[in-house]
Amino acid sequence: MGNENLVGVCGLYCGACSIYRATQDKNEEKLQDFAEGMTNKTGQKFTVDDVRCDGCLSNGRLDLWCRNCQIRVCSKLQSGKVRCADCDELPCSRLTRFQNDGMKHHLEIVDNLKILQRVGIRDWALTEEKRWTCPHCKANLSWYDAECPDCKAPRPVDLFRL
Repeated sequence: MGNENLVGVCGLYCGACSIYRATQDKNEEKLQDFAEGMTNKTGQKFTVDDVRCDGCLSNGRLDLWCRNCQIRVCSKLQSGKVRCADCDELPCSRLTRFQNDGMKHHLEIVDNLKILQRVGIRDWALTEEKRWTCPHCKANLSWYDAECPDCKAPRPVDLFRL
């Protein structure tokens, strides 16, 4: 298995998550920024260890949001269902609420899951890995990078399908 563990339960590609990228790149400064940002936003104290993440289905560290994700919990309660793409109720109300929560990268989850059903996990994971790779230097990009973190080339404008 390659990067298939980065195909999140909900249809997000964890490999493009800013927190995942900072964790894998061992970027302590960015992780500290995420922890401070969440502390300021919620009033709850977040530490760097609270935001480290290895991906939704990695069996590794999960940030607090993914650890407590109700979509992820739902999939664990469904026998033989790993991802929402495996569920007959696609799209359910949990997914549509998540899709419409105002986060741009959430807007495409239902479409992602339908594509995943059609092409299979391996092909979808490879497509997403390529999609979130800088076309200039091959560095990994995250959802909200304005430019490549390595070569500083502007991010491709068409990364989001919507």
